Amino acid sequence: MLGSILILFLMPFIYTSETRNTTRRPIYKLCFWIFVGYYISLYIIAILPISESMNSFGQIIVFLYFFLCLILLPVASKIEAFYVRYLKQTRYIGLGLTYIFNFKDLSVRL
Repeated sequence: MLGSILILFLMPFIYTSETRNTTRRPIYKLCFWIFVGYYISLYIIAILPISESMNSFGQIIVFLYFFLCLILLPVASKIEAFYVRYLKQTRYIGLGLTYIFNFKDLSVRL
């Protein structure tokens, strides 16, 4: 229990993305809704009576929760940082990738 609370406090330091705005970051949006699903499922498992199947399911959800927070979110920030640097360096506007990420400082006009 202490580990999950510490992860929530350490989340701003774990997730080091260049942009903090979440409106045009699809990887982070997906991770956020997965996090919400884990949170709701852990809440439901906590209020159900104890059984072997719920215990196993709860352990799987807790493992996936820690995997999301400690591994998937830092990897997602690295992927997003790579795309931001790549698109800024090459001024690439094809495939609609500039509409996925929020670039206010790009000087490319369509």
